[in-house]
Amino acid sequence: MNDRLNDQAVIQQSYEAVVDKLYGVFNAAYILALANHDDQGKTHAESAFSSGLLLARQARDRAIALLP
Repeated sequence: MNDRLNDQAVIQQSYEAVVDKLYGVFNAAYILALANHDDQGKTHAESAFSSGLLLARQARDRAIALLP
């Protein structure tokens, strides 16, 4: 495997790890909000997850674009 493909694979794996962590935080916050009948907490969990996911995608895409 050439260096670029290897680097892309490492970046993708790192992105997947970030998404896994984001989901874990979202899941815990969302379940807590549901259990407490906290609509504002649910909305905040959803917003934070969506924002984090968007930023993670942008960082992944930019890192891949910077590969030589």
